[in-house]
Amino acid sequence: MSQQIDKKSLKRRQLTDYERGLIIGSATQHVTFAEISEKTGIPLPTVYATVRRWKKTGTALTEKRKGTTKILNERDLRHLKNEMKSNPSATLGNLTTSMAETIGRSISKSTIRRAIRRLENDK
Repeated sequence: MSQQIDKKSLKRRQLTDYERGLIIGSATQHVTFAEISEKTGIPLPTVYATVRRWKKTGTALTEKRKGTTKILNERDLRHLKNEMKSNPSATLGNLTTSMAETIGRSISKSTIRRAIRRLENDK
């Protein structure tokens, strides 16, 4: 467990599986969190969080990051596709207004434009 991890490389990155294994392995051997942090070079709050996550979930892996939610879901895209089929001469403004009424919130023309391109690429 005497592998020292470069502190500069640890800044703002996820732990490797090996590093997680070092933390969990040491914690199961009743090594204190401070000793684990000191010997590995991993910050103490990271050691705490990793062991707590392991005890709570049974795994030391972090949850997948969510990212930004899509403005238009699959159902909305199907509705847009059907709207385009039923009225092929509809302008972008008309489609935007129709979709805003359907989903119940404001939506920009550029969002509809991107959705149309996505639908055309999926053909």
